Amino acid sequence: RGAAAPWAFVAQSAPAKEAILAERAVAPLDRASAEVLLAEAKAAMRGNALSSRGPFAAAYALAKLGDTAAADRAMALSVARDPRNVVGQQWLVARSVRAGDYVQALRHLDAIMRLRPALQADITRAMVPFLRAPNMVEAFVEAGQSNPPWMPLFIDNAARDAQSADGLYRLMRELAAKPAVDLPPAAITQVVQAALARGEDGQAVAVYRAFFPS
Repeated sequence: RGAAAPWAFVAQSAPAKEAILAERAVAPLDRASAEVLLAEAKAAMRGNALSSRGPFAAAYALAKLGDTAAADRAMALSVARDPRNVVGQQWLVARSVRAGDYVQALRHLDAIMRLRPALQADITRAMVPFLRAPNMVEAFVEAGQSNPPWMPLFIDNAARDAQSADGLYRLMRELAAKPAVDLPPAAITQVVQAALARGEDGQAVAVYRAFFPS
């Protein structure tokens, strides 16, 4: 019944313990503290089959202990259980880029930009070279069918990059063929004007006609 009793109870609750685990995970770790953290993370996961912070903490501990593959699996599990975890999404972006899996990286970046709109400018600029990787035009087309709020900004950035122009032109033509896609005219105009400025009149006409066939 004392004034501190309720707080002591809260501190020992499972959600509080998991929150503390997550805080310790992102703090500096040495091998000894990583082993302790991993043991506590495993205990948290045993106590809560849907724990997201348990595998989050386990990922950092495993990474410190040198088990990169297990760390990545743990983080993927954490994000699957809590897709709002921006730090976890960023971890998986880095993993996907290292593995050359830009399709998966795009999915995680899409989630991050929806959660943190203020990051759209920087992320869409960094994503432009993705257009040069295999299968990435198709991945952007798939993403574009949900009309993500970052797509016009991405197109604006891509239109300024001559090295990615071929991928962008194909992306625009394929987006035009998808009935669900609703791009603002300014985004289309940006691509057409960039093509004309580079002397690629045929590409400019092809993109324009794809969206405005009449």
